[in-house]
Amino acid sequence: MKKPILSYLIGFAVLIFIVIFKYPHLFLPHFWDEAWSYSPAVQYLYDHGLGFWPSAIPAGLSKGHPLLFFFLFAGWMKIFGTSLFVKHAFALLISLALLTTLFFVTKKLFNLVVASIAVMFMAFQSLFLAQSSMMLPEMLLALLTILTLFFYIRDKKTGYLIAGSLLVMTKETGILLILVILVFEALSLIREGNLLNKLPRHLLRLLLLAIPLFVFMLYLLLQKKTYGWYLYPEHINFITGIDTGKNQLEMYINQFFVIHGQIFLVFLLIISLFSSYFRKKEEDSSAKRPLSLMMTFLVVYLLFSSFNFFSPRYLLSITWILSVFCSYFLFRATGDRAVRSSLAGILFAGILYYYSAHMRCNGDYDLGFVNAVTLQKQTVEYCEQNHWQDRSIYCNFLIHECLSKPPAGFLTGKPFSRLVVTLNDAPEFLIFNNIEGDPEYGKVAGNSGYNLLKRFDNGWMFVEIYARK
Repeated sequence: MKKPILSYLIGFAVLIFIVIFKYPHLFLPHFWDEAWSYSPAVQYLYDHGLGFWPSAIPAGLSKGHPLLFFFLFAGWMKIFGTSLFVKHAFALLISLALLTTLFFVTKKLFNLVVASIAVMFMAFQSLFLAQSSMMLPEMLLALLTILTLFFYIRDKKTGYLIAGSLLVMTKETGILLILVILVFEALSLIREGNLLNKLPRHLLRLLLLAIPLFVFMLYLLLQKKTYGWYLYPEHINFITGIDTGKNQLEMYINQFFVIHGQIFLVFLLIISLFSSYFRKKEEDSSAKRPLSLMMTFLVVYLLFSSFNFFSPRYLLSITWILSVFCSYFLFRATGDRAVRSSLAGILFAGILYYYSAHMRCNGDYDLGFVNAVTLQKQTVEYCEQNHWQDRSIYCNFLIHECLSKPPAGFLTGKPFSRLVVTLNDAPEFLIFNNIEGDPEYGKVAGNSGYNLLKRFDNGWMFVEIYARK
């Protein structure tokens, strides 16, 4: 078999595997931020007409985010319908587009073998396997990040302006890459020397690169005019201090480099770097610029994220960079031998998949979300079967959203109208789970005032339903 065909087959096989693996997930209800925030916001835009203006979605639903993500999903639903399958299928298409883009961008910047290995390393990480069917903006953000960076490196001005503008209109953190590119470009111009003689041309280029930033600023001005603030006030309050930021940085580093088998990628990267160094191969000068820019963005993104609200799914914007670094230096370490590199890549991708399949937590960043959603679905079905829509029910946040918000995808009939958030209301039924935990659980378990009515288990997760005597 010819070596180029092997690399293309690997890339194609990965895409086919992801489609087959994710197909059952396309029918699941929404989970966590999908359920309580993004699906209601998309549904609102679908119901009230498509729009890009900040006023198109109430701020309480959009959380002040730019509206490209909501617009795309609502537009897709206008064409294909509002079923869970339709919504998750669009999310999966974006994820497949990300893998395809990563393949061809890495092929252009490095080579075909590096591209096929990078796609494997990206696709089999827990974060990708979980997020690839979710109605959340991070996958689109990662896709546009790759395109923006590629068009900048290749000096494709039109592509850069389009991708960069779409990037910042997907989520606020998109501006980080634009800022990194501006600084990177400025430093490159300074290193070239003869700065004063070419100053007008350099300033014009920097202004061109800053256009996506101006697009974002224009949106903020519209938001200020509409709501009286530039950025959603609640999100501003999430900005942390130094001590909390350090703790969150440690958590992000653990999530990014360690917890779901990525430590083996780090091990591979270290071994590959040492092997490449001792081989004393001639440096690949064409790879230096993109690798430097990727590393700079990775560090800046990690530091910025550590001082904001913590969520492991935010790492999607830089997860692909770790995959590219590992694949590139693996190829170099094997002496640019395609078959050896590919076989080693398949081995380490298999390790990543093993950890993804067997290590399941309770968030939207690994496959544990399947267990959690299944439990929530069983709980809602049980409540509906018993016709508790008008009965007083105590439950915590996630179950509350499942029972009260039709766009979340759990309800088959009308929402539950008497959900309470405190035991002081003496509710008829209590619902506890260990997916998110509840400090009131210890007070009630074994309490003579309530009997355990039903318990659902899935792995280490459970839901318990109590009835008042």
